[in-house]
Amino acid sequence: MSRENIARFKHATDAFNRLATDPENLDQEAVRQWLGAMDSEIRFEPQQAELQGTYLGEQGAMQWLADLVEHYETGRIEYTEIRDIGDRVLGLGTIHVVGRGSGIEAGVPAAILMTFKNGLITRLQDFGGDRERAREAAGLSE
Repeated sequence: MSRENIARFKHATDAFNRLATDPENLDQEAVRQWLGAMDSEIRFEPQQAELQGTYLGEQGAMQWLADLVEHYETGRIEYTEIRDIGDRVLGLGTIHVVGRGSGIEAGVPAAILMTFKNGLITRLQDFGGDRERAREAAGLSE
């Protein structure tokens, strides 16, 4: 199952990147691909979840995307490391964004942990750039 989960992780990332490239004009096929990778009751825990709360279900995932559009003109995530951890996949890399209004480009560290069940993402945890915390949550130690 692990190879399949890595493929699913990459598939969801590709769809997200297509959505984040032009978030004001959402590619409907990318929306279907992105949501199709998720369980309908996904727990979506972006970095700001500690302050704003967890997004739940497909509607929550789309709300998170809408919230991103408020702050960024474009975005793209690139992983330099993808690790299989049984029913979970850890991705470490960089998120490249362009700020809405300012036009400032930034690359920030990314640490994402996705949990899979029956081929769908049931939980997505974004640890911001805190790779050590992400590794700990994944049960890994360096």
